[in-house]
Amino acid sequence: MERFKSARGMIRDGAIFTLCFVAVLSLEGAVFDHLAVRDRSDKINWIASLTDRHYDLIVVGSSSAYVGVDVPTLQRHLGDEVLNLALNGTAYPEQSLVLESFLSRNSADRALIEVDVWGLTYSGYSYPYNEYKHLPYIDDPITYENLRVNFGSRAFAWRYVPFLRYAEFNTEIGWPNLVNLARGKNPPFDRYGSELSDREFNESELESTRKTGGIRYQLNPTRLAYFRRMLELCRERGIEVILYLTPEYFEIYELQKNRDALVQEYERLATRYGYPFLRFETDELCRRKELFYNTSHLNRKGALRFSERLSIRVLESLNGGA
Repeated sequence: MERFKSARGMIRDGAIFTLCFVAVLSLEGAVFDHLAVRDRSDKINWIASLTDRHYDLIVVGSSSAYVGVDVPTLQRHLGDEVLNLALNGTAYPEQSLVLESFLSRNSADRALIEVDVWGLTYSGYSYPYNEYKHLPYIDDPITYENLRVNFGSRAFAWRYVPFLRYAEFNTEIGWPNLVNLARGKNPPFDRYGSELSDREFNESELESTRKTGGIRYQLNPTRLAYFRRMLELCRERGIEVILYLTPEYFEIYELQKNRDALVQEYERLATRYGYPFLRFETDELCRRKELFYNTSHLNRKGALRFSERLSIRVLESLNGGA
């Protein structure tokens, strides 16, 4: 009998300890959820803080648009309220999430969507989805559904297992956000969402591509589906879309072995949806190495020149031109 009472006591103590432990983790997770989103030095958090606003134009895309578009230049031609939603190192599944979340809280007349040949492939990104940046928002239905589709049961665990998301990504979110807040870290991007760079051209990247004999991309159906989802989302919201193919330093074109096939996918979708598709391969700026910091990213000087050209081409397309 004493042994039975002792076992029951151990079970009771264990249950109490477990409940207390879970409660502490839940409380700590809630505190991190509350504070992490206030770290506006991270662009995901900065975008999430924007609510009940209307924009004449939003720019959507990957790092090529993030560093390659100067918003004040666009504003001189295309409207007073312009915002750059482009993100560094993001493919279409993540861009789709950011766009859908943003449009659930805000509105826009037009969307300028940057596209690139690696965007439709899985190999174009070293870390193709920055899931950890979105985990503080996982209770939001739009965020959870996107993460659930892309990460399966892991998304369920991140949402419902106390503190798991901060334990798994402890070097990326949680404490790092708190440190940024404590230090008053400023964002690397400007107040419009762009981060122009003064870097000079990196010859080693181009030489490395030459030594490997070039690049052959493989079309990824999931990436294509999410890109189409972005187009559908804009259509549902009544947003006028202009697509543009990001300019690259011309020497890389011949090393992209199946470039034409991937560009044709964009052309096909642009025709299907009736959206302008702007290309810049023959523009003289693509032959000027001093305007790039690598083959696919413009530096500050290049971004300023390109943004002027882009604005003019957008105006021409809106007025029925090429």
